[in-house]
Amino acid sequence: MAQQAQANEEQEANALVNVFRIASQLQDPNANRIQELCVRYADNTVQHEWGAMERGEMTAEGADIINQLWMLAGQTQAHAQPEAIAAYQLMEELRGLTQYRRLRAMQTREHLPKILWAVLIAGGIITVGAACFFGVNKLSFHLTQVLVLTFLISLVLVAIQDIDRPYQGLVKVEPTGFNFAVRTFHSFPKQVPN
Repeated sequence: MAQQAQANEEQEANALVNVFRIASQLQDPNANRIQELCVRYADNTVQHEWGAMERGEMTAEGADIINQLWMLAGQTQAHAQPEAIAAYQLMEELRGLTQYRRLRAMQTREHLPKILWAVLIAGGIITVGAACFFGVNKLSFHLTQVLVLTFLISLVLVAIQDIDRPYQGLVKVEPTGFNFAVRTFHSFPKQVPN
């Protein structure tokens, strides 16, 4: 699940960079505002939203920025006759950005079902219990064997629990794609107004 969440984060950040770059090609009054919103979205995601996701939440500001981007893109498409292809690409990238954000929000809240946890824990207890019945001549060896098996099963359950929450815990998704997007935005040449 963590790999899937990391890939989704990269795709979301990539779509955001594409929206920014396409806006730089538009001769539209909304183009600069779209770019500003892209920068704000990336900054909000890295500085505020990632911390909120560790608590299983998302910020309202990210959703507000997406709504503003849709509004501006719609206005751009409405009067973009000579730039119809770029306006269409802008809408497609914005569609992808919205989709990847929804997936990230879902992955933030999503957990393994309680019934599956019950099965995993019961299976671990049954496995350790069954190991207690294996006949071994030396009691110390038998105890060591049961303790090692118990430790191994416990480690597996802890790993499953940590991987189950891709934005929390020890093994979590980092905002590498968004950090790259922020660097891209700040290194992008500034447009001179006409």
